Amino acid sequence: MKSIFRSSILVAILLLVAFRSPAKVKVVMFGDSITKMGNWNELFKRDDVINRGFPGFTTSHLVWLIHDNVVAFHPEICFLQGGINDIGVGIPLGRIKKNYTSLIDTLLANKITPVVQSTLYQVDNPQSKVMVDSLNHFLVTFCKIRQVHFLDINSKLSAVEGLRPEYSKDGTHINEEAYQIWGKEINDCIKLISQTKQLSSFLPGQIWDDTNGVPVNAHGGGVLFHEGNYYWYGEHKVEGALGNTAQVGVHVYSSKDLYNWTDRGIALKVSEDPKCDIAKGCVLERPKVIYNHKTKKFVMWFHLELKDQGYNAARSGVAMSDYPTGPFTFIRSFRPNAGYWPVNVQKFHKLPVSDTIKSVYCGGKGCLPAHPDTLNILGRDFKGGQMARDMNLFVDDDGKAYQIYSSEENSTLHISQLTDDYLTYSGKYGRFFSNRYMEGAAMFKTIEGKYYLIASDCTGWAPNAARSAVAESIWGPWKELGNPSIGKDSLTTFHSQSTYILSVSGKKNSFIYMGDRWEPNNAIDGRYVWLPLEFEGGRPTLKWYDEWDFKNPLQNKK
Repeated sequence: MKSIFRSSILVAILLLVAFRSPAKVKVVMFGDSITKMGNWNELFKRDDVINRGFPGFTTSHLVWLIHDNVVAFHPEICFLQGGINDIGVGIPLGRIKKNYTSLIDTLLANKITPVVQSTLYQVDNPQSKVMVDSLNHFLVTFCKIRQVHFLDINSKLSAVEGLRPEYSKDGTHINEEAYQIWGKEINDCIKLISQTKQLSSFLPGQIWDDTNGVPVNAHGGGVLFHEGNYYWYGEHKVEGALGNTAQVGVHVYSSKDLYNWTDRGIALKVSEDPKCDIAKGCVLERPKVIYNHKTKKFVMWFHLELKDQGYNAARSGVAMSDYPTGPFTFIRSFRPNAGYWPVNVQKFHKLPVSDTIKSVYCGGKGCLPAHPDTLNILGRDFKGGQMARDMNLFVDDDGKAYQIYSSEENSTLHISQLTDDYLTYSGKYGRFFSNRYMEGAAMFKTIEGKYYLIASDCTGWAPNAARSAVAESIWGPWKELGNPSIGKDSLTTFHSQSTYILSVSGKKNSFIYMGDRWEPNNAIDGRYVWLPLEFEGGRPTLKWYDEWDFKNPLQNKK
């Protein structure tokens, strides 16, 4: 350690040049070689952790490095660890205490939560242990004065005489088993901090932790406002490509302010029965929940693909509960409006369908050999029910509910009125935007009585330029208004796809665009992009904000 400590200051300068500040992170691990050797992203199972460990560096070096290697990243939390190098080269304890004071106060001044970790003992080094004990006693006392967290790692890794040999690699540095123990302690600490720390703004595209400090797991979701609470429902994802299938079910969270979300568990579980429509391994997407004031029931709809059948089923699933958090009971799945023609059906749709028309195509742009009307996909599916994939729900001012979904091999959007109990289709529906391949459609209504849609193009998992449309009636005519996104990354809707438009309770014409950043190779790492929906010249618009809140004048204007 001494030889590294005495190395040229040039090394530190080179390190500073090499480390540039990336996107916003949640945690910085800041310390000496013991910090450096930890694989923290793997230990925490998250990718918003930056390791800033410097082999051989003392707390004096850390004071010099803290602005460029911690403050510049604007993290929420910084875990501090060091001191053993100071003791090893004979730096007076008073200097080490002053350095720690400077480090902690710098973090607090920059609104970063410090977590001071105990300086670790060495194996069988009584003289060093006396100094470490004195330093740690100071740190415990000072942390109480500054009201910051102190994490005692020694109590987990050491015995009376010092660091346990079974946890050591060389008498000073620790092994993988010790890092596993240390990592668990830090994870628990992050959860504790998250439980006491209230968010007050939206950070689009960043990891969004719930009140337990665990990333929110509610993809392709929607929000219900009921009796003063918001409920966020979404697909519960697992790691890897397997997460693109339903392995758990629909997760639900609750909030009063839209910033801080409490985990309420799994609202709808997939079934272990392989014969059930929602068997584990099926594709269960874009769950939405609405409340029926007549029946006093909460009704969930979702896009369902049966297990091991790819995307050929194209069904809608329905579940119901007495409570917003569930448990929801699965009722059935089916294709919409079997035996019914849309309100805007054309005469040619009712003509016999050619036997050359396939029963199923690949379901994307370029899959159909001709226009869907030329092929008459509508007529093909008349008896068995229309295809239903990406879907959403909308409840109008009169209490009537509607399902909006991609149909006819994803080529055409259907809007279907539900029955009064919201449990099935009324048989009244319309087809719109034929051959436009609208996905992820979300509907909302302004206080002026106009209906709007935000949707995406059909490009699989890849983001694209959003679309918008307006109508005086749900049944049209609908007029397209173009891409609502403005500015950099507008052609990918800021690397997201629409899933829901949330009307903010108590704020006139205040809407939030809810989008997903899909990660098909590691589904659980999908992020949420929530942005304020504004209006310019009668058109809904989306602009990027790194951070925003309701205190800023971002609400939609008339």
